[in-house]
Amino acid sequence: MSRKPSWLNLPKTDNVADVAKANFQLQILPFPKWDQWDQFVKGSRQGTIFQTTAYIQAFAEAFQRPAEILAVLRDQEIMGGIVIFPKSRNGLEYATSPYLIPYNGIILRDSSTDWSYYKSLKEEQKIIMLLQDELEKRFHYCEISLANDLTDIRSFVWRNWEFIPEYTAYIPLRIDSDPMNDMPHNQRRHIRKSEKENSSFREFTDSGLCYDLMAQSYRHHRIRPPIKKTEFENFAKILLERKLSAGYAIMKGAKPLAFMMVIEDKPQVYALFSGKNFEHEHSGAELYLHWRILQLYREKGYESFDLLGAMSLSISRVKIELGGILKRRDFARFYRYRIIRLLFKIQTFREMKKRRNL
Repeated sequence: MSRKPSWLNLPKTDNVADVAKANFQLQILPFPKWDQWDQFVKGSRQGTIFQTTAYIQAFAEAFQRPAEILAVLRDQEIMGGIVIFPKSRNGLEYATSPYLIPYNGIILRDSSTDWSYYKSLKEEQKIIMLLQDELEKRFHYCEISLANDLTDIRSFVWRNWEFIPEYTAYIPLRIDSDPMNDMPHNQRRHIRKSEKENSSFREFTDSGLCYDLMAQSYRHHRIRPPIKKTEFENFAKILLERKLSAGYAIMKGAKPLAFMMVIEDKPQVYALFSGKNFEHEHSGAELYLHWRILQLYREKGYESFDLLGAMSLSISRVKIELGGILKRRDFARFYRYRIIRLLFKIQTFREMKKRRNL
């Protein structure tokens, strides 16, 4: 790539501020350093494909949402950072964790194995607090997700950030054991029944039909989909064209009974979208689809299948019965003033009420 894309926000200078804490420099990462960022994300325990420039660019282009990579460097080496999606509204500057970017928090370079625990912790604290300083100075409201393997997030507590727990469920994909052994009898019975029915498992990339099935799933729970069909189709098209995702379905002839779009980030695979045909009698199709995808990526050498979300009791029960293990992370939210917290709570309530007004 030779030119800066339109979705990236860059200041007139690379430096956000002249910061000098233990030789650290805070910077909105310029375009020539993107490859360095991707290598940093790949080598960090907190890094996922959702924080790579390829995925960020796909999202930003599809939803026309500007993005920035805020990084902490030392001697031109990236030590930590976060991807932010800034917005302005009614004179307020804010940054949130957008839908479809499930993991987007602070990323840190893994500490040297030669360092003591105290030295590693002190280094991480400095990096995190530099990023916090910039976020609090720049935004009236900010929301980020915190990976569960961040060692020390006490500075968010000290600085009165609000914490909201969020759960997902992931399934370990072990070659040396059969995942069906961890499932209850009724799940195994439904899968075996589906295997005997006249249906097929295949790749599926019709984004329009995918959205229709996803919308059926949302309507079943009496709620509107969080994005419009045109946005979904555009985003799905970009992901598929750039080989960031793959789609699968259980088919009855030419009709999809259930579908799922996954994001591949070996050794992890993520379930980004899914839906099923509630008008069809094959009620076990969605469960069977999960099982076939689980088996497919297990055979490909993947180690974990992240089902992305386990907050709903009924949905999480199914995921755990599939062999899923709960994993917690926290959303941390900063409000500069109490009135801003109230305004955003009211706005969130209105948006949810609108989605439930079928």
